[in-house]
Amino acid sequence: MTKVNKTFTGKVLPFLFSIFGLFGLFGIINSNDCNNRSNLNSQKFFCTLFLLIFTSFISLNKVSAEEIVESKVYVVKRGDTLYKLSKNFGVSVNEILDQNNLSHTNILIGQRLIISKRVERNTFRNTSTEWLRPSNSQNTQNNSQQVLRHSNQNYSNSNSAMAFYGFQMARNDFQVYKQSHSNQNGEFNWFTITHKGRVLASFRDHVESKYSFRKDGILYSGGQKITYDYIKNLNYDENISYALAFVSSNEGGASDLNFYDGAGSFGFIQFTIKYGSFAKYVALLKEQDYPTYYNYLEKYGIVHEQYINEKGLLMDKVVVYAPEGYKGRTKLEGNMVINYIIDNKKLYGALIMLGQATKATQVESAYQQYYLPAQNLELQLEGMRRSINIDKIFKTKFGKTAITDLSVKLGVHGAKMELEKVLNKMIRNVNYSNIKYISDYAIIKAIIKYSSNPLVKKRMTKLLNGSAQQS
Repeated sequence: MTKVNKTFTGKVLPFLFSIFGLFGLFGIINSNDCNNRSNLNSQKFFCTLFLLIFTSFISLNKVSAEEIVESKVYVVKRGDTLYKLSKNFGVSVNEILDQNNLSHTNILIGQRLIISKRVERNTFRNTSTEWLRPSNSQNTQNNSQQVLRHSNQNYSNSNSAMAFYGFQMARNDFQVYKQSHSNQNGEFNWFTITHKGRVLASFRDHVESKYSFRKDGILYSGGQKITYDYIKNLNYDENISYALAFVSSNEGGASDLNFYDGAGSFGFIQFTIKYGSFAKYVALLKEQDYPTYYNYLEKYGIVHEQYINEKGLLMDKVVVYAPEGYKGRTKLEGNMVINYIIDNKKLYGALIMLGQATKATQVESAYQQYYLPAQNLELQLEGMRRSINIDKIFKTKFGKTAITDLSVKLGVHGAKMELEKVLNKMIRNVNYSNIKYISDYAIIKAIIKYSSNPLVKKRMTKLLNGSAQQS
């Protein structure tokens, strides 16, 4: 909450009280008869002294109007528009755009917006020691910074020792047992992790993959797959359910972990720590189900925070606390989070339990992060003056599944570039008169033909075979 003081009576009130005081003084003087002239000098002295003290007090204690800027972070929900939010919060659309550095009015479900509202109230403030205070420029902080101070949990204060002890005790509920093995490809370790004496999971390191970046990073693939029926029962429509279930069949189960490729991936859609999708998922979990967030993450020192990037946008991140210290630090960010989890290994247990408990939140986060942005893509194609929306190209659930799966694999921007490349080649080679009439089946087949990514080819072939079986 930002305050900007606006004094509006600091000069008027002392003047008025001085006038009234002078009238009072003359009244006192005139009320004395000639026999009491011996007391006149003392009365004049005390009255003058009283007026000086009183007017000085008034001039130093000014009635001010404080402009209160109340800020909050709002998470966009289904049906929200900037116009609707502006009416609900009593701010203009342009103010919301300016506060969030937006150049357009399109907003997405799950997007976080800073909404600030200005309120004035009158206060009676003492300014006698105002020269000791910082200037207004020091007092007035960026609204986003104030939101961060209230939303980010601080474990670096005087209570850090107690918090660190709690993290350590919670992590001690996990025990990790290692067995060394070898095969024709070399040595590897097999780990079994228990929680309060109960076997939770088993996994290995030295994963045999051309994408392997960390030999000591593990792969766990024992999580439950997210099925079409499960998603449909959460009240998502057929297109969404089919698309996300297909992605799960390619990426993994609800509690699957991949820490061998350097990205630190989690869950049925492999939310990555390195590229930020895991942080967005955790932010959604914290917003919708704080007890689960606390019990499976913050309790173990895995904490959601927010920061402002170089563009002034409010972003999510995950930090991990190392009570025992890790490479000279206790608060870890970025790649150090991934490295610490690989070295610590007990935190694998917390993530596995988290995955089992948050299937529905994972589905919603995948919907917000990948499905919705993918369906709103605007493509720039050769020979077309204007961009074309993806829904003019993909019309069936198989086409919508293709762009969703590409977005998960390549990122939303990468999927856009891949699809533009494929469609432009189709236009040049086949000379389609109208891109809108190309079938989803033909586009998926072209992706298989023209893509240089072997995993994309494999997954689109799988999708094509599935579409043929259901047609």
